[in-house]
Amino acid sequence: MQYIAQDILHLISYTIKGYTMNRGDNVEFGTVNLKVNEQLKKSGLSKNKFSQRAEMQRTQLNKYLKNEVALLDRSVLARMCTVLNCDISDLLEFVPPNEK
Repeated sequence: MQYIAQDILHLISYTIKGYTMNRGDNVEFGTVNLKVNEQLKKSGLSKNKFSQRAEMQRTQLNKYLKNEVALLDRSVLARMCTVLNCDISDLLEFVPPNEK
């Protein structure tokens, strides 16, 4: 019975109006894209060197690079900006719903 309740809650969390099933983006309000990969390429740092300097696990970095992060961590973003010597707007991009 406990597993059924957990499955139902999980299903409800993915079917809230306005959210897509595959990415969790809010269809009605647009989305936020990560541009970490672009900034990393501009910096000339390797993934290993960047992950060390930003104090990140490689798996965590790869999720940011592939734009697969569901919840953004402000401290991680701050470390990225510091290591890449960039502004937060260089890492994040808002895409309105009509421009998807």
